[in-house]
Amino acid sequence: MFNKESQRVLKLFSELIIAIFIIESLVMAILHIFIEPLHLSALAEGFLDSFALVIFLLPALYLLFYRPLCLEIVRYKQALGAMQELKTGYGVVIRTALDGFWLADREGHILEVNDAYCRLSGYSRKELLTMSIADVEALEKPEDTQRHIQQIIKTGGDRFETQHRSKDGRIVDIETSVNYLSTDGGRLFAFLRDITERKNNQKLLLESNALSQSLIQTIPFGMDVVDEEGNILYLSPRFEAALGKEAIGKKCWQLYRDDKQQCRDCPLRKEIVMGETASIETDGVLGGRSFQINHSGMFYQGKKAVLEMFQDITERKKAERSLEKLATAVRQTADVVVITDSEGKIEYVNPAFEKLTGYSKEEAIGQTPRILKSGKQESSFYEKLWKTILSGEVFRDTLLNKKKDGQLYYSEKTITPVKDKQGNITNFVSTDKDISELKKAEEKLLRLNKELFELDQMKSEFINMASHELRTPVAIIREGISQLTEGLHGELAGEQKRFLGISLNNINRLIDIVDSIFDVSELEFSKPELNLEPADIVELVRKVITDFSQKAKDKGLEIRQSFPENKIVFSLDKQRISQAFSELISNAIDFSDSGFIEIKLQEKDNHVEGSISDSGRGIPEDALPHIFDKFQQIGRKCGPGPKGVGLGLAIAQAIIKLHKGAISAEGKLNQGATFRFSLPKENTK
Repeated sequence: MFNKESQRVLKLFSELIIAIFIIESLVMAILHIFIEPLHLSALAEGFLDSFALVIFLLPALYLLFYRPLCLEIVRYKQALGAMQELKTGYGVVIRTALDGFWLADREGHILEVNDAYCRLSGYSRKELLTMSIADVEALEKPEDTQRHIQQIIKTGGDRFETQHRSKDGRIVDIETSVNYLSTDGGRLFAFLRDITERKNNQKLLLESNALSQSLIQTIPFGMDVVDEEGNILYLSPRFEAALGKEAIGKKCWQLYRDDKQQCRDCPLRKEIVMGETASIETDGVLGGRSFQINHSGMFYQGKKAVLEMFQDITERKKAERSLEKLATAVRQTADVVVITDSEGKIEYVNPAFEKLTGYSKEEAIGQTPRILKSGKQESSFYEKLWKTILSGEVFRDTLLNKKKDGQLYYSEKTITPVKDKQGNITNFVSTDKDISELKKAEEKLLRLNKELFELDQMKSEFINMASHELRTPVAIIREGISQLTEGLHGELAGEQKRFLGISLNNINRLIDIVDSIFDVSELEFSKPELNLEPADIVELVRKVITDFSQKAKDKGLEIRQSFPENKIVFSLDKQRISQAFSELISNAIDFSDSGFIEIKLQEKDNHVEGSISDSGRGIPEDALPHIFDKFQQIGRKCGPGPKGVGLGLAIAQAIIKLHKGAISAEGKLNQGATFRFSLPKENTK
């Protein structure tokens, strides 16, 4: 307003100067026209000019300047009065306002301040009137504050947020609205509002939002918001990535459920209660998985809604089912199961424990397994037991325990330590099996085995004795018959010689039987030490074949040989190996009526393989497992002719085993037989 009044006064003054100049010029021009013919003196002309100017200028000055100026002064006073009244009214408002206010000059010195700002800053009015804006400004430096003031002066005002420092050092967030007026050399009118609480709330809100977003991003399960009809309003990033944004607006059960049906216990079937949380577990979700869904009533987008949080519990449900199976198995197993703590106090027993021991679950829990102690086992046994399980090892042994009624029973016990993630023992699991009947059977079997062993020893001793005792008289009889048949005691008739020849042959057979029995007895029970020395097994076998060549020829059998060109030399007992081959070749000849006998030897890296095959009577399938048993004569023919005693194969097997070798038989009835063996090249005594 003051700028406008000044402009109007300046305009009047300018118009006055121009008017004076124009009037003076016109008056002088007109006056000279009329007085020039009068030829007045210069003094008279000057006086007349001045008089004319006064007459004409005074009305002009009054009309053009004085009267408008008086009117402007009157209006100015009226405006000034109204302004003073307005100032008084606004002063009351400003002083009593809840927001702070101060008035400052162009340099930023505070000229006026209200009570609200005094309370806000903690300074008194007197103190603030000696200060400048830079003294309370906490966000800007003094030079920045001065530049800001100049910017406000230039633009006429500003609205911004800053911080002021109160008297006690507290920083206050301020929202400032400033206007600049050029009155009285320029004044800054500022209204200041304390927004500290608002800023703190905004900060808390931002932190809360950031926390919420972080939680939403990091929670290991999906989340959505659905309305009362089950329409999806919001999906968490995890769900949105899996289901796509197009899921918004669809029914939640049509999207999640494999059968596209609403859950039977879905909270949406009831009225939504704000702030109430309900939890359900359901299967057949998102491809056969199991979920726990927590529902919370809330408002979303201006309407009732439900926040759903999905936690995948598929693995937990599987574990629960496995645990239930395990618990059922433990409850129903026939074996006793006992679980104790690390000090041995019983925490669990299964029904089998109650059935076996006679103690009920209630009687056993809290006790220790000492309630079953029979007192029949040494204390050292239990010391070993505890030492084993406390070291983390599994203990296995047989205990003699006592039932509640005092009856003793044998228990086959296994105790297993249970450890936590740190390796500390937390429990012991004990399993027991009642083996009382098995123990009785075992004791009976041991007794029978002992008796059988004694009988076998007696048999072996008898055979050994009989073999030695029979040799002498048989040898004497053989020698006497030989002398008779040779005519050393006189000539014999033909029939006498024939019968004595038959007797001599049977005596020789008897000697062979006695020798075989002696050999078996020696190999089986005496375990003779081998006389090992390097020898060529090919040469040994050739000599044995030579010994049997006439016997084979007499039966019309062809002996085939398949040996390597090089020698096969390794440590062996030459006499025993020759005996083994003699028994095998003799067996092949005895059980072959025509055809061939084939003998093979083959050298391997660390052993020698061989076989004796024939085209004879073969071996019945049911006789194969017993082919190397003593006194076995598979396929023996009745009638005259030489007969074996069934010890040859047993002797051959025993000799090969003494050499740490192996022998086996194969064949079918009437299709021949093959005996395969292997001997290691390295033998030790």
